[in-house]
Amino acid sequence: MKQSATLKRSATRRHDWIDERSLALHAAIAEKIRRDPKLLEIARRIWAAGWRTRGPPPCRFLQSWKTKIETWPLEKLLGFITEESERANQLRQSSPFTGILTPQERNEIFAHYETL
Repeated sequence: MKQSATLKRSATRRHDWIDERSLALHAAIAEKIRRDPKLLEIARRIWAAGWRTRGPPPCRFLQSWKTKIETWPLEKLLGFITEESERANQLRQSSPFTGILTPQERNEIFAHYETL
């Protein structure tokens, strides 16, 4: 697909499509963290590296992520990042879990969703 066609299609995507793609990304992230819980440190480092210094509106979302990452048991956290709820959808838009998927893993999910 040509880049201009991809950009045009992406610009017309509905929000539910974006939420579904984000959920798929986070499902893959959750699976990787289940296999290697040490990967959760990536999210902790991202949060600590400056996410907390951003201004509103992300600030309240980032504080919510910090609480979840620091205090929730792993399975509860992973259940939440793959939950189909409005709150989970909102928080996934400001996710500190970037960097857990490799570019190839992320691109495979993106490519799948571009076919929908």
